[in-house]
Amino acid sequence: MVQIKKTRILFDFSYLSEENLQTGIQRVARRLYEELHILSKEAHANFEIVPVTYQSNPILQGFFQLPFAPISPQHSILAATSNKPREIFAHPQNYSLAIEATDSSTSRKSAIGINRMATFKLYQASKKLSFGIFRLDTLLLSLINIYRGTRLLMKYLSISLNQFFFSSTRLNPIKFKPSDQLILADSPWKYTHSFWDELGMRKKEKSFQIYTIFYDAIPYFMSGFCHPYIVSIWKDFFTASARHTYCYISISKQSNTELEVFLKHENLSQGSHRKVLTMGSDINKEIEHKLLYQEQLDTFKNLDNFFLIVGSLEKRKGHDVLLESLEHLKISESIIVIGRPGYDGNRIGYEIVHHPDYGKRLFLIDDCPDNLLQIAYSRCCAVILPSRAEGFGLPLIEAAMKGKKIIANDIPIFREVANDYSLQVQFYAKNCPKSLANAITLTSKEQNNIIEPKFSMLKSIPTWRDSAKSMLEILDELR
Repeated sequence: MVQIKKTRILFDFSYLSEENLQTGIQRVARRLYEELHILSKEAHANFEIVPVTYQSNPILQGFFQLPFAPISPQHSILAATSNKPREIFAHPQNYSLAIEATDSSTSRKSAIGINRMATFKLYQASKKLSFGIFRLDTLLLSLINIYRGTRLLMKYLSISLNQFFFSSTRLNPIKFKPSDQLILADSPWKYTHSFWDELGMRKKEKSFQIYTIFYDAIPYFMSGFCHPYIVSIWKDFFTASARHTYCYISISKQSNTELEVFLKHENLSQGSHRKVLTMGSDINKEIEHKLLYQEQLDTFKNLDNFFLIVGSLEKRKGHDVLLESLEHLKISESIIVIGRPGYDGNRIGYEIVHHPDYGKRLFLIDDCPDNLLQIAYSRCCAVILPSRAEGFGLPLIEAAMKGKKIIANDIPIFREVANDYSLQVQFYAKNCPKSLANAITLTSKEQNNIIEPKFSMLKSIPTWRDSAKSMLEILDELR
């Protein structure tokens, strides 16, 4: 029996292997890998897929094979099964205007691992106290720095022990081959210079192919929607990528156009290939309730027929337009916002949880497990997308898969997705609260808010398996 020689596909998890923020990028990376892994096990498969990570610290430097892929959203599972309060809706005391804008929900924790608001109050109080020439706030900052240094040292010691003593889970250095195809689906932007320097050196030795997935150019063209740090490292990362990327894979035609404009603006290499990936959805998968508390399920039973907004709490998502539209709304249905805090997320969360309607007809879930999200999609009457800027807009497809009515801001990417997948979308005037309120009111008055998806329509909406196959077609074509 002739054994098929398999191409090795290296799948980068450099950021996700360190921190799971449940962002859209990380979601795409996880689902693409999962489906590629399943396809690699089929009898006729001519490839194998290997999860890899980039490490840059005093102990490890370079690319390593992961013992297993970080594809399970552990944070949500732990939150659902731990002894934390069972209430799923965000409490107003969790948000305060005293907390500075952050670029991720994890930054809501301070350097010493407790609530940032508590640390902020402690630091402010310590500034008022002193003992002669000795100030208490100086002592506090010194203790925090010692703690952070100790944590960093323990992390490196843990990595070292893992490497030398626990061989079953150790990180094995990747030896690149000329036939390798490396997919950069994650967002390792903070490593920009050392990341690309290492890849450039390895690529010069072995001439393997690098495929960079391009999600959007929002940090470049709409920098006001992003943390300045993200703006800086995003530009550095994709500027460096132009020297080494064999093919850019965009998630939409709009993001592909943005990529080309960015490269042209920065006078970067135009020689790499360009492809557009078919984006998928898995929202119609079987829902598992076993990791959810009964109180969580009962909450959604009591709030049947609500309007749903899905998206991280950040400036570009248009939550301000939604809140302003409430002034013009007189409906019986509730509105549930699901999203983790992103850049400026604390301010947005504050405006939501301190709104006069909060707890009455307005609710926020800022830490939502995937299975609870699917329940929300199942039981809502319609999905609202007020976002000002997107690379794609997965909730459009997810809502369509559930047969839900869709109300969306009239921006080009939503028009593109709705047209490409033949989705029924009610667009409202761009960023207009009154127009959004009218659209919500109209939907509320309609007797039946469920659109029965036709079989032909469901066939036209891609799954994540279709996305994986689309990726393989691109890799096969350019190999």
